[in-house]
Amino acid sequence: MTSGRPLFMFDFDRTILCEDSDVGVPQSLGATSALEVLKTYRFGDDWTRIVDEALLAMQTREGKSRDDIAAAARGQRAFPETLEALALVAAHADAHIVSDANDVYIGSFLAAHGLDRGFKVWTNPTFVDEAGRLRVRPFRAAGAAPACHDCPANLCKAEVVRQMLAQAPARPRFVAYAGDGRNDFHPATVLSAADHVLVRNDESEPRALGLFHAIKRSPGSVRASVHYWKDGRDLLRVVRELLL
Repeated sequence: MTSGRPLFMFDFDRTILCEDSDVGVPQSLGATSALEVLKTYRFGDDWTRIVDEALLAMQTREGKSRDDIAAAARGQRAFPETLEALALVAAHADAHIVSDANDVYIGSFLAAHGLDRGFKVWTNPTFVDEAGRLRVRPFRAAGAAPACHDCPANLCKAEVVRQMLAQAPARPRFVAYAGDGRNDFHPATVLSAADHVLVRNDESEPRALGLFHAIKRSPGSVRASVHYWKDGRDLLRVVRELLL
């Protein structure tokens, strides 16, 4: 039995946004010391810990406030058609964001565009420490057993997808997942043949091709219908085709 209401999930960085908010926010603030912290990342490092250090650098070295950071998040760039697609999804589907960003960046951006009440957000939570500084911690507690061996330790998006479906009162009419990165591949593999994966394919932005290349390398791993999009206009077209 299906509910008749679709379920949509979106990645945030380079899917809803044109770029990566973890980099875009300090760039918008001219927080060079925070950007230097981010550059210390090496494959296998805990990215959420490094972003936490970058947040501290913005506040302690650059003198930025929590309000400054939220304002920079509100100003992150998205295609106008992407915002139109999000509003359409919020009106016609159960709408979720599953992201390795954080709740301040995502929540501030959604609120700036009147979308904060339309989406449930699954991401790394922020908190204010004893010194009044904005911090971020992993979605999964440090030291918790990893959900899988294919995703970062802090967030397995496939685990979130399974949790959503387990909590749903009935199977959605279909599930649609929109993403761009390598960490969007695992959730794509748990969808059924009745579902849809919306894959960013923009050769002008090589950092947004991780999901595209993962599917090309393992085409049999994804049972869902695959739809490619390059920009907001493409994404809106696909969303309209699925919903209207």
